Amino acid sequence: MRYHDVNYDKLEPYGMILGMGDRKDTDERNAIKVMHAQFDLIQKQKQEIIEERRYREEMRKSADRSFRYTIIAIVIASLTLLATIITWFI
Repeated sequence: MRYHDVNYDKLEPYGMILGMGDRKDTDERNAIKVMHAQFDLIQKQKQEIIEERRYREEMRKSADRSFRYTIIAIVIASLTLLATIITWFI
């Protein structure tokens, strides 16, 4: 059974009259389906973690940029205030 041939949406039920060999085969097929589903879930979670890290990094850069612009605005406002005070006394 190949990976892409596996339909793990539904596990195989036991039949009414099955021997131990048939139950073992069914258990193995169901175990494979569960493992594939877990693998796919782990891959999806990894991708979500990567996307979340990328988002956080972008937000951090944006916050740093906003902080710098705020500092620059404060410096400009302070210089303007200083220039205004100086012109009052001249």
